[in-house]
Amino acid sequence: MDSCGGKVRDRGPSDATLDSRLASGAPVAYAPGDKLVHPQHGVGTVDGPPSVASDGRTYVQLFFETASLKIMIPMDSLDEVGIRRLSSVEHAQTILATLEEPAEVSAQWSERNADTIARVKSTDLDQAALVVRDLTRYEQRAAKPLSAAERGALDRCRDTVAQELALVLDLSQEDIRALIDAKIAAGTPDDDQGGDAPVAV
Repeated sequence: MDSCGGKVRDRGPSDATLDSRLASGAPVAYAPGDKLVHPQHGVGTVDGPPSVASDGRTYVQLFFETASLKIMIPMDSLDEVGIRRLSSVEHAQTILATLEEPAEVSAQWSERNADTIARVKSTDLDQAALVVRDLTRYEQRAAKPLSAAERGALDRCRDTVAQELALVLDLSQEDIRALIDAKIAAGTPDDDQGGDAPVAV
């Protein structure tokens, strides 16, 4: 059990092997079983060895279990697409701690929406966690409900964060969602606010 309430996942052979390949500084050839994160589809598993297509480019195939989806991505476009490796246990713990931290969210929809869009476009898990924290608390404290766009962003980011943290910390989706909610609630201020001033959340 880690300090943030999650059980630390035993790192399997695929994790250790990928770490060693990354640490070597050589070009990474992802192996079957490696976990990678796609900005739109979430966590996927490398399904088979890289293959060379008729265009001469080397492709990696990812399988996304939750959507029963397979996609092929050129190896030389992984950074451009936003593909990244699975977060570490330490990073997952940092994200859970961030959910407890105080923040301010603009009461103006245009400013709040611009911040949300920028965070979602970043494809960064830390930014997705901030969307979950800030919009969840804002919805709980503000007099007005979230817009349809904000609700959609919140739901997508919550799914993204929950899926990856559940895998990293070896928790069920149900347990990690409850843990996320508990962390957010633990850092919520007690005072009531209103008006157009930034809302402390």
